[in-house]
Amino acid sequence: MPKKTFYLDSDKQDPLNVQWKGIWKNVTYTYQGKECLVIPNQKALKQGDSFTLEDGRVISTKLVVGMQAHLDIQVDGKPLSGTGGDPKTAVKAAAIYTWGIAVLSIIFGIVLMTAMREEETGMIIIGASLLFAGLGFWIWTGSVIAVIVTLVAAIGETILSIALAVEAGTRVTGVGVVKVLSLIHISEPTRRR
Repeated sequence: MPKKTFYLDSDKQDPLNVQWKGIWKNVTYTYQGKECLVIPNQKALKQGDSFTLEDGRVISTKLVVGMQAHLDIQVDGKPLSGTGGDPKTAVKAAAIYTWGIAVLSIIFGIVLMTAMREEETGMIIIGASLLFAGLGFWIWTGSVIAVIVTLVAAIGETILSIALAVEAGTRVTGVGVVKVLSLIHISEPTRRR
């Protein structure tokens, strides 16, 4: 049974435990040893629910689906740290997707250099991957400017990669689709602000 602990305070002394079975079944919220809320299934979790703690704080919860499904838990209308609705969580995910683009670029560059004998182009693509690795670290620091710079660079690099693959006569479906999906995930922090 998956279980996750979120903290209602910055000192991590006030835990809220969430556990569930299977794919979002019997999602149970426990606070200070007391069961506060049980949501029976994914459909009900998508609709959302809430409960009030003894001190008057209102905890609302909802499963947000889409490109990046996440559990959004809020305390008095503000995202709880560490949940999918927390902007910091979105920034960390954007950094990870940026590193994913860097790895894809390295693989694509190696393929260009070895299988297609495009050494110069492959080196350019591999060089771009180092840029993305650095941008991933910049995003990790929480910079929205880094997210925007990364999006612009990734769009340019994706167009270049697809154009080179087409020119070389290779299939671009896998590389193109994965990069486009990564771009959508990288842009997440800019959409949550």
